[in-house]
Amino acid sequence: VEWIQQQVVKRRIKRDYKPGGTQSTYFNDPKWPSMWYMDSQASFDVNGNDFDPMPRYDASNENKHGTRCAGEVAATANNSHCTVGIAFNAKIGGVRMLDGDVTDMVEAKSLSLNPQHIHIYSASWGPDDDGKTVDGPASLARQAFENGIRMGRRGLGSVFVWASGNGGRSRDHCSCDGYTNSIYTISISSTAESGKKPWYLEECASTLATTYSSGESYDRKIITTDLRQRCTDSHTGTSASAPMAAGIIALALEANPFLTWRDIQHIIVRTSRAGHLNANDWKTNAAGYKGELPFFFFAIR
Repeated sequence: VEWIQQQVVKRRIKRDYKPGGTQSTYFNDPKWPSMWYMDSQASFDVNGNDFDPMPRYDASNENKHGTRCAGEVAATANNSHCTVGIAFNAKIGGVRMLDGDVTDMVEAKSLSLNPQHIHIYSASWGPDDDGKTVDGPASLARQAFENGIRMGRRGLGSVFVWASGNGGRSRDHCSCDGYTNSIYTISISSTAESGKKPWYLEECASTLATTYSSGESYDRKIITTDLRQRCTDSHTGTSASAPMAAGIIALALEANPFLTWRDIQHIIVRTSRAGHLNANDWKTNAAGYKGELPFFFFAIR
């Protein structure tokens, strides 16, 4: 035995705001063969230990989160249904991991799934955003990050995109989140349609860039796919911002598949712009790039 560790259950939350297998794998679900948009090599049910990541349906639709995030990235164009994904030529996979006990091993399996096939891992989850939790990846998940950037995509490096968190009202600080402040992740925050800082936004220097999401009641929310073959116009929080960034990165990799994980980070810093972001205290850092703490570095273009 070279290494042993007792696995403990970790509390993980989805970062949307809530008011108050293999190709030959067979399933008996009648619509499984028609799920053209699901890449079986990029999908796995870590909770059930099988190749079917379909969400568990219930009356409250509490497992809608992943379907909404996936639609932002890769909803198919010109099919007369719902929306168009940002990277509509991309293939999408699903990893079911939050519908059961989450341990270090569960996180590591999810973050290291088929790294030669999957290019971008988009994560809209993390520790509690309650203003008092300091948490992050344990040893196995940290190793998954390191292996991903070193060996993923045949040495070009896996790209990990992370929602920065929704604990602004609780004065949560995303630098106390070991996932968003990791050097291996691209931490994405939110701006509302109005360009203002959303009330849930966490301010910290680990945020790399910003994309759109929900804001005040007069701001529109994000439109995307939903459970039960429906659409929604109410996707919210930094959960909606991270997959938007993942879709933009997918377009960059479609144009140039030889970009490394570090190239992607540099491109984001060099090309993001303030646009209509509403802030008055822009600062220039030592590298000569302007930014503002809630949004650093501006909005991805």
